[in-house]
Amino acid sequence: MLLGCASESDADRYYRLTAGEGDPVARVAECLTLSSPTMRSDCQLVVATQSADMAGLCALLAEPVWRSECYFIAAERLKNSDPEQAELLCLEVTHFRNECIQHLWQFELMRLIRHGSRSFPASLPKATALYLRWDELSSDSDMEVRFWQLYYTGGFQRSQLLTPSHCAPLPGAHQARCRQAAAVQYRSQIHRVATLPRALSVLCALDPVTSAAAAQTRVPELRAEPAAELDVVLAEMHGQLCEGGAPRPDAAEVELLLPGFEEE
Repeated sequence: MLLGCASESDADRYYRLTAGEGDPVARVAECLTLSSPTMRSDCQLVVATQSADMAGLCALLAEPVWRSECYFIAAERLKNSDPEQAELLCLEVTHFRNECIQHLWQFELMRLIRHGSRSFPASLPKATALYLRWDELSSDSDMEVRFWQLYYTGGFQRSQLLTPSHCAPLPGAHQARCRQAAAVQYRSQIHRVATLPRALSVLCALDPVTSAAAAQTRVPELRAEPAAELDVVLAEMHGQLCEGGAPRPDAAEVELLLPGFEEE
């Protein structure tokens, strides 16, 4: 009796091709023999990511969206070791190119923030050059707003104390962006207070409700250099979190207003 060879199932073929063994170019081509379009594309992408020459294999992917995803991943891998090549790979992305570019400029900007001067005016020329280079490549209409907000909020996060007065030496438009970022950062800090019951009690007990009064507490998230723009944020957040049946401190919680308090 003759026995026919059992044909390889799609699942078995997929697992064989994506196991990481054999010529990646041949495996990318064989992925196209799978019956499911999604499985074909996923197979090609997985094989490409396994190759040392991922960027070269990305060009072989049949579907444009998956090919774009491949270039995106390849750019992410090279953004630290070879930023120029990563930039070129982003330009090969036809779908979600702005997202790829955003990942690269955010990485470069955060590196500048972490390793550059703590002075906003001192590092502003390098940040401006970085912005102009990436803005030319991006078609994102919101890039200017998001770039400078990240620059200033990232700078504020390097310090243990939020200090809006650091914005004062900046030229007009940048000073406004800086102060707005300080307000955004302060709002973020107060949102964290809302997740800490004892710290929230301190916030709700503030009298007067000013950034100066908040700075006298030992709640880290409320520590900031007093400023008018922070007073506006604090008043708004106090109204949202503390008015209308809001939590009020009891006698045991008054200790939080004393030096030495640190909320876990």
